[in-house]
Amino acid sequence: CVHCKGNEWKLTTLDGYRISSRGSAPEDANEILLPGHTMILLESVLETNVHLEIKDEVVCIKDTLTEVRLRTVAGKYFDTKSILNKPAEHYVKLKKTDLVDVLELACVFSKPNDQNRAVRLDINADTMTVIAKDKVANDMNSIIQVESDFDKPFSIGFNPSYLLDALKSIQEDEIRLGIINHITPLSIKGESYMEMVLPVKIQ
Repeated sequence: CVHCKGNEWKLTTLDGYRISSRGSAPEDANEILLPGHTMILLESVLETNVHLEIKDEVVCIKDTLTEVRLRTVAGKYFDTKSILNKPAEHYVKLKKTDLVDVLELACVFSKPNDQNRAVRLDINADTMTVIAKDKVANDMNSIIQVESDFDKPFSIGFNPSYLLDALKSIQEDEIRLGIINHITPLSIKGESYMEMVLPVKIQ
């Protein structure tokens, strides 16, 4: 979904586990729906910097060599504002690379296409312990130094692949995780981006 007005725009995508948003646009911006599967294919073909033009029901996306025209999709997008604008009750500040390295190791403990893979994050005021187990009793525990406002231990679970996807799309290394509770999506916010990942049930 693209919200645009003049030179201001915001792109939002979602699936059943994640919400990703880039850019910013005013409340009265126009809403345009684009086919998600086509946009994924274009990402692998087009250059990093592209020019976007919208006229009536046709969107033109072009780089220096390629021009693609797409018809917009009829309908209304999911109301993500109530989720994206919900303030976090707790925060965790840490280095993105520290968490990425540990999550990549955690992925070794489950099959690549396993939808039920999970890691547990045990968070305290100054540490986060990442715990992963497999079905044959192998496990890993890795401690990351963090800064948080939790005054008592808190645990939350995630599919490591989905959390990795969100982290790897962010350029900054110093990140801030926003947490409400163990069943509400975790948020990672910056000036022009937001990533949200849905937790999973943990033992």
